[in-house]
Order: sequence, then C-alpha cells, then structure tokens
Amino acid sequence: MMVKETEFYDLLGVSPSADQQTIKKAYYKLAQKYHPDKPTGDAELFKKIGRAYEVLSDPSKRENYDSYGEKGIEGQAASANPFDIFNMFTGGGRSSNRGPKQCQPIGQEVSCTLEELYNGKRTSVSVKRQRQCSQCNGLGGKTADAIKKCPDCKGSGVIVITQQMGPMITQRQTGCRTCSGTGECIADPSLLCPKCKGKRVMSDVAKIDVHIEPGAFDGFQIPHYGEGDWAPDYTAGDLIIIVKQAPHKVYTRKEADLFMTKDISLEESLCGFSCTFTHLNKEKVTIYVPPNEPVRQGKVLACEGLGMPVQGLSHETGTLFITFNVVEPTSLTDEQRMKIMDILATPATRQSIEQARTLKHNGVTTFHLKYKDPNIRTKAQAAGSRNAYDTGRGDDEEMQGGGAQCHAM
Repeated sequence: MMVKETEFYDLLGVSPSADQQTIKKAYYKLAQKYHPDKPTGDAELFKKIGRAYEVLSDPSKRENYDSYGEKGIEGQAASANPFDIFNMFTGGGRSSNRGPKQCQPIGQEVSCTLEELYNGKRTSVSVKRQRQCSQCNGLGGKTADAIKKCPDCKGSGVIVITQQMGPMITQRQTGCRTCSGTGECIADPSLLCPKCKGKRVMSDVAKIDVHIEPGAFDGFQIPHYGEGDWAPDYTAGDLIIIVKQAPHKVYTRKEADLFMTKDISLEESLCGFSCTFTHLNKEKVTIYVPPNEPVRQGKVLACEGLGMPVQGLSHETGTLFITFNVVEPTSLTDEQRMKIMDILATPATRQSIEQARTLKHNGVTTFHLKYKDPNIRTKAQAAGSRNAYDTGRGDDEEMQGGGAQCHAM
C-alpha cells in the first residue's frame, strides 16, 4: 500500500496497512508510557501520539492523510484534547455518537517481583466479571419471541407518576420497574431463561493470560479489550491489568535505574576490595576497587548497563548505582592505634593524638564528653518524671563516653 507520508504510522509504530485494532492497541500502549503523569512521561510526544491516533482512527481523515499527507488534513485542526482521547480508553469518557455505550473497564492488579519485571513474566489471573448469559445469549428468554413490549410503559422505558399535593396535581417521569427501563420484558415466567432467570447476565470467573514485558514499571497498565463486564444494551468493557511492583530486599528502583547499598569495612575502604553479588537475571556480578582508590563513606559507583531494561527497547538498559557504607570498628587496641598512627598520621595529627593519649593539656580544664539523646528532656517530661539534668545521675552515667574528652578554651 503506497501512502504519501508515514510519520503518523511511525509515531504509533505500525505499518500503513495496519487495521484499526492494531492501531488502537499501539496507541494505548504508547499513551500509557508517555502520559505526563507517568515516570516515563513526555507531554509533547503524548500530544503527537494523540494527534496521530485521532487521524488514523478516523476512516475519512486517514484516507486524506494516506493520499496527501499532512497537507490533506491541514484544514482539520485537532478536534480532541489528547487527554480526552486517552480517557476514552480508561473509562474517562466515550463519544455518544459512535454506537452503543461501553461498560466501564475493570482493573486487576498483578504483583511482580523485581526479578520478574527485569526478565519479563507470563502468568494467568482469575477475573470475576459480569458476562452475557451463555444459554440465552443475553436475551433473557428461552427464545426471541418471548420478549414483548412492556405492558406497563408501552415500550417507552418510563412511566408517569401523578401525585396530588393539596389543590395541585404534579406529574413526574421515572424509570419503569417492570422492564428496568428497557421497554421490553418477558411477561410469561415460563418463558424466562432457566439459567439467568431473565436477568440476561451471569457472574463469571475467567482465567486471562497476561504477558508482562521486561522493564515494565510499577503501575503500568495492560489492556485486554472486551474482557471486562457486559451489561444489556452495552458493549463489553475492557479489562485493565495493572502491574504492582513488590519491594525488594536489596534493590530499589527509579524508572530504568537500580540502587543498592553495600557495607564495606574500614580496611576495605582504604586498601581496596572486590565483592560479588547476584543480579536480577541470576548472573554473578563482581566489582573490583583497586587499592589506590580509597572509598569514602557515601561514595557512589555507577555501573552502566546493570540497571533495568528499558521497556520496548530491548537493547537498552539503565544504570546500577551502588552506595558504599563504610562500617567503622567499634573498638581498637593500643597496638592497632599505634600502627594506624605510624602509617597515616602527619606531624600535626601526631601531636594532637599524643595529647589525647597522655591527657597532657598544659593546665587547660577538661570535661568529659557525654553522648546524650537531644530529646531526653521531652521524653522525661512525657513520662511525668524530673528531667535528666535535674537528677544529675542515672541516664547520664549510662550514656557517658568511655574516654573521649574536649577542651574548654
């Protein structure tokens, strides 16, 4: 099929010969990804996708576009807000002049581990829904002839109620209860469908196969058109599968990037180290930090290509960011301290260390440094007791540091 331009088709990722169902699915998938409220949102691209769908979903506009390109629709400005188009897919509104109304979509969450979102997942979900009665095909009666014009409303679906209020008489319309406003009913109970009893619908539990692509994000929606509820005089609604990402004990995620924290010892931070961990694809990843690159507390290492797959782009992945937490020793022996001083101390720091070690302060008054909870006064008041500063003892002695001191200059 020869067309003048393919830009709108390219935006949706479909061929010029694509049918309406393919165009609809392609639009919805892209609109979800680039909706401005999504982490991967792009307002300008969302607008362009909406415009492309508006043209290609209208047979007349599509024919003009295929024949003359955008020039063929220059006089036809965008007639719909891109958000209104998207809302038509999610139950926010549907055009009333395009055939029968559609039931509201129903949602079903699918919980996924981060590993499953990294590798992709195929599963099935059980969905409770209202569907057309399979025995009477939604007629409500044993045969089509059983359905007659409602005798109460005469087929109008409404009845007029007359009320007298003092000297005045009022009239108001209300839906007919006999036919539930449809204008038709089955007057003979023996002709009712034995399965649905004339209700035309039945409760149903269906197993729906679900395919979640690698890189899908939390809240991503997968539509299954026509798999939702059905009601008389309505077309079947859609089923929306909603991805729910479960917390992970090692990794956190932001879009396509992964984040983790790695504890290392003080000697590892100074002397270099290697560590091995299991990635989400079950492969072992080893990181080497050379001895000549000391790792400070909070340093972040970026590992390109070790993040999440970018959904829809099979060869692109995000970045893994590793934050290092240096775990300091809780105590040192004199011998260990001397070795550290011999290796790291400068002349200035040696003097300071020596003063602290020998407690020779040339007559300067010294005070014990006490480690206190800054909220201790509030806590004591809340308990109805005197505050810790009035008691002079108690918690202070338990919280006092073993040998740290400071100077009052």
